[in-house]
Amino acid sequence: MINAFHPDYVKTYMPEFLTDLRTESRQTKAGQTLSAYVETTRKQKPMHGTLSGISKKQVSTKPLEFMYFSRAGTKNTTAKKKG
Repeated sequence: MINAFHPDYVKTYMPEFLTDLRTESRQTKAGQTLSAYVETTRKQKPMHGTLSGISKKQVSTKPLEFMYFSRAGTKNTTAKKKG
């Protein structure tokens, strides 16, 4: 019986598997570190991460407030009759 995850088998028949695994874990860790840094920096400076020079006005990265159906207003709508 062949164990496809045995270290010797992987080294012999799938050498790119180990390097891909290491690369992906490094990229994941780097992305998590960078996103944590950006979040803490945006708390201190809300304009961090905007594209200066492209736009004449400062654009905030703060999420917009969305209006849900219950708050959007229902004055001009009527309930459908069942049946």
